[in-house]
Formats: sequence, C-alpha cells, structure tokens
Amino acid sequence: MKSIEDALHWLQEEHSAEFATHYGEPGYQDPEKGILLANWNNVPSNMQKWLESAGYELEWSDEWTIDYNNDKAYRTRPDSYSWEPQWVMGEGEYLFPDDGADAIIDTCAMTDWNQPAGCVPSWVTPDDLLAEGYELFKPGLESGWFPGQDDDPAKIAKEAFLHEDAERVVFRKTENSQFYVVFECWVLKSEETEDAE
Repeated sequence: MKSIEDALHWLQEEHSAEFATHYGEPGYQDPEKGILLANWNNVPSNMQKWLESAGYELEWSDEWTIDYNNDKAYRTRPDSYSWEPQWVMGEGEYLFPDDGADAIIDTCAMTDWNQPAGCVPSWVTPDDLLAEGYELFKPGLESGWFPGQDDDPAKIAKEAFLHEDAERVVFRKTENSQFYVVFECWVLKSEETEDAE
C-alpha cells in the first residue's frame, strides 16, 4: 500500500471495515485519527501496526458497532461483569444515548402485561422518566441467585396494569453484577386516571 488512504480503501472494500471518529462507549479516549472496526484475523499484522502508529485505534467488528448519525463507536459485547450496553435494540436497529432518553423509554415500555418486559439502562435517569410522565411504582427490586432475589418483572407488570391503571410500564436497571440485577418499575397512568386523582 502506498498510503493510509489506500489501506483504508482496501480495508473497506475487502474486509468491510467501518470507521468512527469518536468513542461513545464510556471509559475510552478518542484516538488521534479515529476507530477502525474489522475482523483483524484477516488483516496482515504489519498493516495493523502501521495503522496504529498512524493514530488509529483498531477494534473487532463483532464486538463493536457504530452510531453513524453521531459518528461514535459502541461496544456490543461485554468486557466485564459490570458492563452495561450504551444502546437498546429497537425495531431492528440500535438506539443510542444521542437518540434521546424519550426514544429509549418508548422502545422499552410495555403496553400490555403479556408483552416481554423491557428494561431501560441505568443511564436513563429518574428525571428522564419523570419528564415523560412516568411515576415510580416499585423501587429496589432484585433478581438473582441469592435468597430473596426473586422479583419477577412479569408479575410486577401484571400488577401495575391490572391494579394501578397503568397505560405503560417500564423497568429501569439500577445495578448489575455477575450474580444479580437491581431494578425498579415505573408506570405511566392513563390521563383519565390522573384526572380522577
């Protein structure tokens, strides 16, 4: 390869390499030139070293994805027990923090107790939920391997829909670890219920 530009073009054409200027993932510092995603098993090691020395950070394409709307790279695979995704999966596409907490909440909200329970990540704050009209229904819920960590989102959602006149229910993760998760339940009541109160 005669130039970095040639190398980048080759990587894109031959190895479906992707590029982002910034990390969206917490704990990472932006490299000088940007982030390249590819299957590095198929790329000569001398080219990898050349790209790194030129200021690029190399990440594995099966462990990362790119928010092209905001030019940021995010992990899709955990790197520790405490790791939490900075995205949620919408209808066939990732939603990232820059898409707004309202979009994340709307995607994860249940409209019927028979639906699978959705859970917003902890970086969606209580203030975000309050701004969307939700009220805290049950805090400090736990599910895990230890005695007493047996809170069931399906049962809690059913209770909220049947006895709290909830129009929507959403769970919010507050803590996760290797053996348990702590979460809370938020409800959006119908306007008729709110008016009656």
